Amino acid sequence: MTDENIPLPEGTKTLEVQRESGTPFRVTVPKASRVTFGPWSPPSSKEGFDRQGRALTGTLRIYEPGPKTADACLAVFSGVTGFRDMSIEYAEQVAVEVGSIMWNSDKRGYSREVKVQRDEQWGDQPAALSATVKPEEDGGPF
Repeated sequence: MTDENIPLPEGTKTLEVQRESGTPFRVTVPKASRVTFGPWSPPSSKEGFDRQGRALTGTLRIYEPGPKTADACLAVFSGVTGFRDMSIEYAEQVAVEVGSIMWNSDKRGYSREVKVQRDEQWGDQPAALSATVKPEEDGGPF
C-alpha cells in the first residue's frame, strides 16, 4: 500500500528515510519540527571519522519546535544513510537492458552470439521502470 494518495494532516510534512539495510521508510512530522542528521555520538580523537566503515551512516533526530532539549526529542532513527522531504521532487536515470545469448555447438566447437538492447529512462519509481521495456511484436527485442 502506498501513502501518496492519503492527505496529510494540516501543518505536517513527510520525510523519506534511507537506511543502511536498504529498506526506506516514511515518517510524517510537524512542519515546524527541527530535523538533524549526524553521527550517533561525535567521534573521539582516537576513532577519527572512520568508525570501521560506519562513517557514512548517521542518526536522524526529530525535535519539537523551540529549544533543543532531551524532552523536545520526538524521534531518533539510527543507521540512516540519507533522507528527503517528500515535497521535493526526485527522479533518477535508470538503464534497462534486455538481451539474449545464443549458443551453437557442432563438431568443430561452439560459438556464442550476444544481443543486448539498452534503454535509459528518467523516473521517480526506478523499480517500476524496468517493467516498461516492451518486446518487439515477433516475440523478442531482436
